[in-house]
Amino acid sequence: MKQPSTIPELERRVEELAAINQLTNELTVNLSKDSFMDSVYQKVHSILEPDLTLVYRLKNNRLLLQGDPSKHNAVVHATQKKLMVGECLCGLVAKTGEAIFSKKICKDPRCTRNECKNAGLCSFAALPLVFNNSISGVLGIAATENRSFEKQKDFLEIISGNIATAISIARLYEKIHQSNRKLTAELSKRKKTEKDLRKSKQHLAKAQEIAHFGTWRLNLATGEIAGSKEMFNILGLPGEKTCLEGFSSMICPDDRARHSYHINRGMKTGEAWDIEYRINARNGKPKHIHAKGEAVRDKTGRIVELVGTAQDITQRKQAELLLKEREQVYRSMFDNNNSAMLLIDPATGAIVDANPAACAFYGHDKNRLTEMTVTDINTLSQEEINTGMDETESEKKNYFNFRHLAAEGKIRDVEVYSGPISVSGKPLLCSIIHDISHRKRVEEEREQLIRQLRNSVREIKTLRGFLPICSSCMKIRDDQGYWNRIESYIEQHSEALFSHGICPACMDKLYGKEKWYIKMKEKKDKKQKP
Repeated sequence: MKQPSTIPELERRVEELAAINQLTNELTVNLSKDSFMDSVYQKVHSILEPDLTLVYRLKNNRLLLQGDPSKHNAVVHATQKKLMVGECLCGLVAKTGEAIFSKKICKDPRCTRNECKNAGLCSFAALPLVFNNSISGVLGIAATENRSFEKQKDFLEIISGNIATAISIARLYEKIHQSNRKLTAELSKRKKTEKDLRKSKQHLAKAQEIAHFGTWRLNLATGEIAGSKEMFNILGLPGEKTCLEGFSSMICPDDRARHSYHINRGMKTGEAWDIEYRINARNGKPKHIHAKGEAVRDKTGRIVELVGTAQDITQRKQAELLLKEREQVYRSMFDNNNSAMLLIDPATGAIVDANPAACAFYGHDKNRLTEMTVTDINTLSQEEINTGMDETESEKKNYFNFRHLAAEGKIRDVEVYSGPISVSGKPLLCSIIHDISHRKRVEEEREQLIRQLRNSVREIKTLRGFLPICSSCMKIRDDQGYWNRIESYIEQHSEALFSHGICPACMDKLYGKEKWYIKMKEKKDKKQKP
């Protein structure tokens, strides 16, 4: 640095040194990048009094404007926030690393943009921001009058160095903050993962407890079996570890050889298994176990562990046994029932099953009946049959009277009791059929007799009341005013019939004086005496 030759120049140097010292001190405190840029703009304007100051940071072959220069610049300048390296004066400095001083940019061919010219600027200086021998940005200053910024090159270079240091420190702080944010996010993520893992373990343990489902792992080197809490609850053992011999001793003797076979085969060949066996738990309870297992190999392919699951299926086995017993009872009731019984699919109307009584009733063997549908035996229409099955399936109605068609075209009156049941998880209708043909005939005969009696009663009622009868000839007058003999009138108004004869009193009156009549009576009297 050249020595000052005049007092004004000396004073200027003092101000420059004071500004440099102040900026240097500001670098040592924890200022934000924007705050430091504001301080740079203020110091440059207070010492150099330019009309325009711009600070760019170099990133990915672009120059990015730093801070807010509009608060300190005296001219209106349509500043581009981004410049490409090699573009205009600042871009050339970023490309070459050499400072540029131009007294008249309007005549300088290196100034390729019009923003500075349109703002009325004349003199321009651009210096590289260098930190650790690397260009980190560009400082640009300009004035509307003809000035020689090159005289203050030393001050501008020191200022540029401080700015480069500030930008580098800002980058370092940014990287530190990014690292801190990433670390904080990673720690938060790890804590969340650990929390989720704890919850997952709790949920898994609860799920195993609910399903009576345990997991185990057999170390082939030690013969030790480690497992989940529920695994050892199933075994009735305390803790979460046991040995293979101890576990094998709990298996029922009839199943022990089969279990040992799969374990030994898994150790030798790695073949997986899926079996069921019975155990006598340490608490004395017999249990049914559904077990799965497979081998685990190391990087060399050697089998080092066996892992698997065990589920307590005792309740399921008991339910299956109970269901089997119920099915046997149902099958016995179905097959041995004297009433005809059919199982019908409500969706299709197909006859799924028929008992021997139904085969005898319809005159078809079981194979033939199970190939038929209810429309083949019912004389109703398809729509009427579907309605009846819908009502039965929804339990709105369970009793019906139908006419069923048996073999050889025989039609029988039947009453049907039907209700929904489930067989192997499939919904069906169970129908019990009773032949009521004889009862129907009896009922029809009874109805006919009742009708006849009612008609007779109605006719007899027509003879009740006052009848106009002649006291001499005993004729009866009808509704039309005609006189009819009494026997004719009664025959017309009832089912009574008349046969004619003469009573003894009338015989005596008519023939009492005749000899033949007197002799006939005498003979009759003699016969009647003892």
